[in-house]
Amino acid sequence: MSLLTRRMAALLMTATAVAALSTVASTSPSQAAAPSCAGAWVVVQPEADAATASVACATEATDGVVALRSAGFTAVGSDFITQINGLPKNPDFTKNGGVYWAFCTAEVDAATGGIGTWTYSQVAADKSKPAAGSATGWLLTSSMDGCPTVTSVAAASASATPTATAPSTPAPQGAPTTLLAVGGIVLVAALALGGWWLLKGRSR
Repeated sequence: MSLLTRRMAALLMTATAVAALSTVASTSPSQAAAPSCAGAWVVVQPEADAATASVACATEATDGVVALRSAGFTAVGSDFITQINGLPKNPDFTKNGGVYWAFCTAEVDAATGGIGTWTYSQVAADKSKPAAGSATGWLLTSSMDGCPTVTSVAAASASATPTATAPSTPAPQGAPTTLLAVGGIVLVAALALGGWWLLKGRSR
């Protein structure tokens, strides 16, 4: 095998390796699949800002109150829930400015995790019958028809803690893009080096 042939073979192998790297990077999943829930989703939002909400799955959801507790939240009350995880500090509706836990329901898109339009429940939570895969929501408010503003169950957390915290951060999405960029740079460098190598060989 001549020197020129060996150099061309080496260049071809380098380009093939870089192409394979780029293919793996481009086929990597860019985002996690929507979480699933065999029971019913429970959203607890202690403030108007959706970022304060906690989302969890209730494996038992024979009614709204059962679902709330099954999802890991601590609730005080039965037909009328006065506190969830210790909020509000003063559970007396007549002395805390009229703040209470409004109960709402919504459908959930199983494929995307998106929550449909929230509806203020016309029945007490303990009389509701959450459908499998649907969402029940609780909003601490003084409004007589307030509902959570969360639009997705993608931020579902393992622990049910309705406090003002930032929404869950999705998995980093930049890894595949970074690999593609690096692969492109390496490919260009390899081709440039190969061209120089070939020209150098011919000049001898």
